[in-house]
Amino acid sequence: MPIERIQIGETIRMEEEELLELKRTKEFESSQRIARALERMFNVEIPEAEVGYMTIHLRSANRSFKAEYRIDEIELDIALRTKKLIDFISKKTGYHLNENDSLYEGLVSHLEPAMNRLKKKMRIYNPLKQQIKKDYFLLFMAIEEGVERF
Repeated sequence: MPIERIQIGETIRMEEEELLELKRTKEFESSQRIARALERMFNVEIPEAEVGYMTIHLRSANRSFKAEYRIDEIELDIALRTKKLIDFISKKTGYHLNENDSLYEGLVSHLEPAMNRLKKKMRIYNPLKQQIKKDYFLLFMAIEEGVERF
């Protein structure tokens, strides 16, 4: 939970260039309003990088709620890699994940901004990575293997 992270002093770091890009979006304004409300409710100060991180999630959620993706909104490469990754994890785990459209759409909406940040050589930081790795080690390793392949 972001508030818990902030309360213990662990905050998100974000490249200034990425933050400037996010500030130009309509979701950043919404994230600022949410952050100010949370600051009042929990008596914490939310750094601007956290607002940027919230913006990334709002932008992803906004995409997820669209009824369907237009072809020009998704990079074909990301769509194909996502399908391959889901197929790989399905075979590794024995679960039929490739029949789950919401998983595909959620992954695309999550991976597209991540891939764009990687292309721009921006650092990606997930404060929950170690906890996820600990709690879901085998799945984490399968996904890591799949990502390296595709």
